[in-house]
Amino acid sequence: KAPLINLATIPFMIIGVVFLSKILNQPLSIMAMVGLIMLVGIVVNNGIILVDYTNLLRARNIPMMQACHQAGVSRLRPVLMTTLTTILGMLPMFSIFANDIGWLSVFGFAVMLMGVVFEHFADKQMHEFLKSTSSKGVCQNGLWKYSRHPNYLGEITFWLGVYLSMLPYDLPRWYYCVGFISIYIMFNVISIPLMEKRQLKRRQEYYIYRKNTSRLLILPNKRK
Repeated sequence: KAPLINLATIPFMIIGVVFLSKILNQPLSIMAMVGLIMLVGIVVNNGIILVDYTNLLRARNIPMMQACHQAGVSRLRPVLMTTLTTILGMLPMFSIFANDIGWLSVFGFAVMLMGVVFEHFADKQMHEFLKSTSSKGVCQNGLWKYSRHPNYLGEITFWLGVYLSMLPYDLPRWYYCVGFISIYIMFNVISIPLMEKRQLKRRQEYYIYRKNTSRLLILPNKRK
């Protein structure tokens, strides 16, 4: 049922895209189609967050309507934060495709790709750890041995690439780095402190892991 529910949100997205295109009098170009594909990923990801938490509440014997309401209220803020930071960060990309692409933009694209690959391997290693029989402890596989949040480092690297790709163009200064700064604040000020506070309550060994392992950057462990 969950995949069907997530896929059922896509038609509502298409209605919004067509409606906005009519208001702005913009044709559905190739780049608009690329943006549409990205939007599908955002919408489906938001749906997964809501459905997953709703199923968790249902497993606690909470009635369906009440579970849906609680999931919507509880997950509204993270859904809005991730969506808004993505939209704000990608706004400057309009200027890239309206001008010639310079070498610095190509370098920015390479950094973006590196961030995506980095986050992919971090998520894959965490997924393999959670599937293992010893997943009750703290994940220290691969990248997680040298950074407590390598997946977030990949995300920040991606937005750093977006920032670098904007530098050759004549844009307002705030326009350059809005995505990079917003995603950095979201992770370093909100997400990471809350997550680590929860981990410290659940796992005593996380205190030693936090003491010996870098927060974001890939660095050697402090432990001898």
